[in-house]
Amino acid sequence: MKTLEIFKTRKTEIVNATLEVIADAICGNGGMFTSSVAFFVKEVDETIEVDSYRFTGQQYHSENVFYIIYSSEIQNYNDTEPDSIDVSEFEFYIEEAIDRHIADLETIEE
Repeated sequence: MKTLEIFKTRKTEIVNATLEVIADAICGNGGMFTSSVAFFVKEVDETIEVDSYRFTGQQYHSENVFYIIYSSEIQNYNDTEPDSIDVSEFEFYIEEAIDRHIADLETIEE
């Protein structure tokens, strides 16, 4: 399935999968709060999975990357355990990011 089609038809799955991994992505990797986190979607055997990677500085991201939490935002979670993060606070931002990403991908395909 093409990337644009995945985002358009499986948005709810992507949001839910992101909410499942976001706390660990923010707090993970030994507290590297100086790097940003990019979230990307992948389809594995027709199942939607969301994963993340950390990066610093400017970086080119593939079209599968739909949401980024920048290091300045992550620093707010310094010394925070993943279980103490209310991931529902991120739902609106994830949905907005997906909508913007869909618009960007549609522009590219025109």
